[in-house]
Amino acid sequence: MEQLSELDASLLYLEHEDCPLHTGGVYLFEAPEGTDPLTFDQLREHLASRIQSTRRFRQRIVEVPFNLDHPYWADDPNFNLDNHLIQVTLDQPVTLDALLPLAEARQTQRLERDRPLWDVVFVDSHADGNRHTGLIVRTHQAIINGATGEELMTYLLDFTPESRRPARKEAWQPAPLPSRTRLLGQAYANALNTPARLAGMARDTVASAVHSVLMQRLKDLPLPFNLFTAPKTAFNQPVTAARALDTAILPLERLKRIKAALPPANLNDVLLSIVAEVAREELRAQGEQPTAPLTAMSPVSVRSKRLESPTGSQLTALIVSLDTHIDDMAERTLSIHGHAQASEIYSQAIAAARLTHLVPSALMGLAARVYSEFQLAQKHRPLFNLPVTNIPGPTRPLYLLGQPLVQQVACAPLYDGLASAFVFVSDASKVTLSVTWCPDTVHFEQPLQSRVDTALARLEASLQHQDADALWQEVQSRHASLTSAGWFDDLSRLFTNLLDVPQLRKLYERARSALNSAD
Repeated sequence: MEQLSELDASLLYLEHEDCPLHTGGVYLFEAPEGTDPLTFDQLREHLASRIQSTRRFRQRIVEVPFNLDHPYWADDPNFNLDNHLIQVTLDQPVTLDALLPLAEARQTQRLERDRPLWDVVFVDSHADGNRHTGLIVRTHQAIINGATGEELMTYLLDFTPESRRPARKEAWQPAPLPSRTRLLGQAYANALNTPARLAGMARDTVASAVHSVLMQRLKDLPLPFNLFTAPKTAFNQPVTAARALDTAILPLERLKRIKAALPPANLNDVLLSIVAEVAREELRAQGEQPTAPLTAMSPVSVRSKRLESPTGSQLTALIVSLDTHIDDMAERTLSIHGHAQASEIYSQAIAAARLTHLVPSALMGLAARVYSEFQLAQKHRPLFNLPVTNIPGPTRPLYLLGQPLVQQVACAPLYDGLASAFVFVSDASKVTLSVTWCPDTVHFEQPLQSRVDTALARLEASLQHQDADALWQEVQSRHASLTSAGWFDDLSRLFTNLLDVPQLRKLYERARSALNSAD
């Protein structure tokens, strides 16, 4: 039995019917010439052999009676792999277009808490000539390893066509579920060890966990100037359970040429500029004109001294203005770079080449955890409008039982105040942009590929008659003049924003009353 951390517990407390907090993806595999597509039985056998390497995928949540303490992970004595595998057989060939509607339907449903928090849908086809199979994977954020990002696909995929054989483990011997008496006794013992929790533990367990995580993250975050200027847009409205997915492909060489023409911008700046253009044009199509530039939260990997992180890195958040008020896309890209450069964590960022040995879904899980921590603040004046995650994937192909992964779509969680999320995943030849959104709140008027193609063409056109060095000097000069004034503005916005939170306003009023009494 292992107690959840405050963050993992918060991910359970914040979940509700309209806000399932799982991450995952859609994966399309292609059978090599002369071979048959994967079968359901092959996947089941493969999965059974791989999950024996970790206990977490065979453990379930056990809640403490009366919410007296955070929940626990406990072995599931009734674990049955068949409860986590679903087979769907199509009449037409398996394609990404056929997989997306199935994935959208799965994203609306919460994972059942009476069993381990993950599942996989295997999709095959009766159609003649079909050479593809698909997986739709869901993993709750609470189950993802906060240090390494390990989740289900990191166990299933290989970097070579030869599938590695895990060492045989002893037969699964689950411990019995803890009794109600044991859970209550442990909650009391924990409260005695932390006296400050004793007075209001039943009333405040949920609120204190969420508040503690949020305040710690805000304290640790190197916040930019002009912090609370993010406008309220359609992207920052309450969500329903409905989910929609779309994807677009960007040629990597084309992006590299754009980056080379705009020193010192990097690939992440170019991608943020493209998302800025897509978001701006979608809002314009709906007749919405934001009063201030859109702001993005971009999880970035930074150097870490944490011993439990084998990658030597951890994720933190970069909050950066997308400068959507700037029409010229070359200038906007350099301005985004200037905002990112001003952040303290920018200088600590790890080069993408150091991360490419990780399975992309592992970084997606970590990134989702980062922006989850800000969900409470988003219910008030937003810190940012869009989460944008850039995941540098491996330069080598990934395989499932010898069959290469040919397409992948990332599925991101949404929250009230975060009604859409963008994820980039790169490989040796392309960058795939995925967007998850709530169609009851956000309406994408055009296919994502069309918007991306237009944005790329506009960015390339803006490079034709630009002196990049002179443009960068101009951007630096403009940013320098904004910085000093921005910090003073932030102080007033910070206090105004905090007092919008009812719990914090009560604390403020109580403190003010105490001071008046002392006088």
